[in-house]
Amino acid sequence: MKFQEMGSAGGVPVDSYDDGGVEIAQVRHAFPLLLADKAVALDKASWQDFSAGDVQAAFDAGAEMILLGTGKRQHFAAAALRVRAAELGISLECMTTAAACRTYILLQSEGRQVWAWLWA
Repeated sequence: MKFQEMGSAGGVPVDSYDDGGVEIAQVRHAFPLLLADKAVALDKASWQDFSAGDVQAAFDAGAEMILLGTGKRQHFAAAALRVRAAELGISLECMTTAAACRTYILLQSEGRQVWAWLWA
């Protein structure tokens, strides 16, 4: 059987994650954090600060999916945000931050254009 290593087609390669942040290329990044083409520290104190402008920014940058990691418990984005994402044809998925990290790693390994907003 022939095996082929899969590389990433964009985004940031997450090496590991825990309750406080992620490690990317042996550099620790604390939550809150946006994973897109690069890791960006967020100035948003809570997942509830996620806005329609964030959805639009992800869409404008070519993201096909948004992951919203809401901490240790799953919470859902406001209906208006889900509607706006649907209008743009972009998927908005809400889950725990650990699940969002795992999902980001999987989708990114498939070459998908995914953005993840992550809170502790």
